[in-house]
Amino acid sequence: EQGRAETTYLGYGFDGYLLKPVDGNKLEAEILKFLPEEIIEYRRETEEQDTDNAVQKLLMHKRRKIAITSDCVCDLSAELQKKYDIRLIYQYIETDSGSFCDTREIDADNLSRYLSDSGSRATVVSAPVEEYEAFYAEALTEADEVIHISLAKNEGKSYEHAVLAAQGFGRVHVIDSGHISCGEALMVLSAAWLVQQGRTASEICEELVKTRERIESSFLLPTAGIFYDHGYTNRVTAAICETLQLHPVLRMCKGTLKICGGRTGKSNLARKRYIRRELFWKKNINRDIVYITHAGCTLEEQREVVAEVQRCVPFKRVILQKASASDACNAGFGSIGISYYMKEKGHRTKREKETDEV
Repeated sequence: EQGRAETTYLGYGFDGYLLKPVDGNKLEAEILKFLPEEIIEYRRETEEQDTDNAVQKLLMHKRRKIAITSDCVCDLSAELQKKYDIRLIYQYIETDSGSFCDTREIDADNLSRYLSDSGSRATVVSAPVEEYEAFYAEALTEADEVIHISLAKNEGKSYEHAVLAAQGFGRVHVIDSGHISCGEALMVLSAAWLVQQGRTASEICEELVKTRERIESSFLLPTAGIFYDHGYTNRVTAAICETLQLHPVLRMCKGTLKICGGRTGKSNLARKRYIRRELFWKKNINRDIVYITHAGCTLEEQREVVAEVQRCVPFKRVILQKASASDACNAGFGSIGISYYMKEKGHRTKREKETDEV
């Protein structure tokens, strides 16, 4: 397409052609081709500066051994992406008005307004294999090896496309997170922490397989209707939830997301009941971190969710993150997700040991 467009424009008499996206350096370099040499006073300085910058970037990239990548549906904040230098590949939101790239061209708020105004539906489609290949190729310019944490392999085509694309590279390792959204986010953070510890790629991959089994993740949906619309549950289950006015609870079971119950009451009461059931009665919860995602919750609702979580389990660190457009599309607006680690087998806190002694 680029070649055809360039030929067309040059045929119409244009002197040059640049393909979008165009940055300042490319534009300047193209313009300089057509300016008389005698009026240019800064070309050499610019070229030297560009060379220095390129060398500096190359040296910085060489210092990186492992890059961590994942899907945008892991709902990792921009702050955490920057802190751990994590790259995310997008998904596409298919609507009646066209296809939109999640996190780049549309977010959950824009999607909510669009669906409300148009009354139409939207579906989530994974990036194709070719775009995964380009994504990996770019990541490998900055690191010797890439570890890609993928969406649970039974949920959509993301894992399949990630694996197929990785076959063309000898230094890309794809890990099935076994989770979606906030559960996948904890897997990504685990990988980033292991990189900081200086672990090798093989050691990190081996450790992540163990970590996957210690992560608990679940989701509360506003209704079962949207889950049924996307083909994730049957008509009978959706009808039961609708008749009983249940807010369905989804849980990852062996890498597959399933409805495992429901909570009654209005939205705020259902959220409290869900959080208490999820956290209050469980033993062996690791209190280091809890990851909470939400789609379309108000600031007051977000504060209530965090407060209720902390009442049940006083986590040392709480991460609250707005869901991606893809997650909002699949779960519905008003949904929340909670993910945390369970303690390793045989690990007990000081208080638990003291109780045993008594």
